[in-house]
Amino acid sequence: MDFETGAQDAAGTGATCTGQTWCVAGANGNDTQSITYYAQATGGHDYYDLGLTVGTLQLGTDILSGDVVTLEEMFCLGATSVTVGTGGCTQANSGYLKVTETSNGTATYTNLYQVCVPGVAACTLGTVATAPAYAFSGQTLIAIDDTITITTTGTEARTEFLDSFDNTFSESPEPSTFVLFGSALAGLGFLRARGRKA
Repeated sequence: MDFETGAQDAAGTGATCTGQTWCVAGANGNDTQSITYYAQATGGHDYYDLGLTVGTLQLGTDILSGDVVTLEEMFCLGATSVTVGTGGCTQANSGYLKVTETSNGTATYTNLYQVCVPGVAACTLGTVATAPAYAFSGQTLIAIDDTITITTTGTEARTEFLDSFDNTFSESPEPSTFVLFGSALAGLGFLRARGRKA
């Protein structure tokens, strides 16, 4: 599921963030926005992993060292809410994926990818090398809360915004697919045994 901003030109120019989402205008700016929803698999499918990738930070003017973009995705497996104790969410099924991009003062960022794996008392935080993802046993329902924070430093007035981010939900095939696959393997085995007799 891809979330994109709208109405901001490709270069990220402009003095204000009117009509844009995930945007900061001015010096020493800070903006936090959230999107909450739940994903439900249908047609005999289950979700079995969740991933998070961040789009491009668009810049109106030069970025400064210390500018930070953070995207944190809270999730709760088998629930309609990410808040423990509501909507079927339990601590054992609650965790998060997180991407933190910190400016080096040029057009490059230092990326920190983290995954907090669900646990009985609290999720267990770990750092990963690539865009964060979490694999789990089949679930038909996942509650999601994405929070995007953009923080700018210094006194230079500028506009910055995140153009998109993407949630990925991998689905397992329907149970009937496994039955068909197993039948095909059994048929191949039968033909092979028959060929040996001949």
